Amino acid sequence: MKLILTLIIAATHLHAFANTGEIKDKVEGVENLIAIEGTTSGYNEYYKKQNKRHRGIDRKADGFVDFGLVLPSITKKDLISFDLNNFISPKSDVLRIVGQEFEVPSNLSLPKQKESYIISVRINKPNFTAYVNEHDVYNMNVLHGRFEVKPVVDKIRKDKPIFDLLNDFNFLGGGQLQIDSRDKSTIDIDVNNYSLVGKANVTAPEYNGNEFTIFSMPLESVDGLLHPTDLKYVNSNNTQTITINTNGNPSYTLNVLTNKVQKVKAPNSSSNARGSRGSRTQSDDDLYRADFSRMTMNLLPTTENSTPVFLDIPAVPSVSEDGLMMTLVPPQMVEGITPLATVIELVQSELFKNGVLVSEHKEVLWSQTLDNWVTDVELEGIDFERVEGATYRYEVSFVAADDSTVMSSSEVLDLSEFAYLTKNYLVID
Repeated sequence: MKLILTLIIAATHLHAFANTGEIKDKVEGVENLIAIEGTTSGYNEYYKKQNKRHRGIDRKADGFVDFGLVLPSITKKDLISFDLNNFISPKSDVLRIVGQEFEVPSNLSLPKQKESYIISVRINKPNFTAYVNEHDVYNMNVLHGRFEVKPVVDKIRKDKPIFDLLNDFNFLGGGQLQIDSRDKSTIDIDVNNYSLVGKANVTAPEYNGNEFTIFSMPLESVDGLLHPTDLKYVNSNNTQTITINTNGNPSYTLNVLTNKVQKVKAPNSSSNARGSRGSRTQSDDDLYRADFSRMTMNLLPTTENSTPVFLDIPAVPSVSEDGLMMTLVPPQMVEGITPLATVIELVQSELFKNGVLVSEHKEVLWSQTLDNWVTDVELEGIDFERVEGATYRYEVSFVAADDSTVMSSSEVLDLSEFAYLTKNYLVID
């Protein structure tokens, strides 16, 4: 059973950070986040719609683990500062099974179900907690997914990397609910609101699979908000099928080429030995990290078959000795793409252990958005106090539009027209 839980934890914890630093037990910014709590339901109803004689996942083992992943809706502008911390909880819950305790993402809901792998076990964690930065009304989504136990556990035993496991996730449907973070009444999101039956194919260009990976995330667009419907990795020169919603709403596919998720050895600390409630946690060799601060991505309308084109990842920016001028090297131009903007952000990064992960709390201290792609930026007037154990970096993004999808002829910069982005960073000593 530990193998099954390790899969759930590893494959859904894909937080990003760019550079090493002190790994903390707690970070003030995370502790100050606002919690949205609730439950998910409707799993048995989904299966009974398919087969009226279905007995229910809580009564009979079927060889699959069902789960609900609660995610916020996003806008196209949100993707300019793409960060998987916005999709996966920065905190974990304790799940107790067969006398053992496991840490799982708090926005992962596991309905009551009976399953077996060597021994029979029961899983029951219908609750979830999602975290937001400020009080507001949020559109929350739950994706109903499942995976087959045996082949996935076999991959874990062969020490396959995390991205090799994502493609075993099959997303079946989901639900949506508008939630006011100030409302403390009971919240329940039904996973049986819609079914995901549409399919599309993404073919990856050739790339260095030892260093990079590509993942594709289809997004349904409803009233200007984007809802994820799947997440898959795509190997170099390979084709991967993704699941989309075919209810008539526009669909986009986000393709991201970034560094591979790495399995790392955790630094020695007392928190590595035991969890917050005295439970045994993962070993030092069970931590994972990913770097989404160096990446290139595109967001284009979903088609039945597509091969994404990426801008080159730019060179690392440089800063003059007096710290007042930054020099940038934009990527090479690609036909059919129009430069939109250059975005520079000064980021404070604090790393912390989150279950089997080293996660990052990221705070933007200063930012500047400039028309077009630029090569020189003045850095005057930047002042900040350093936090002990934090690291600091400049992140530079070059943003572009796709000529075939630009809707506006306005000369005013409109980042919602963005279709391509490529990014690199410079660590500040």
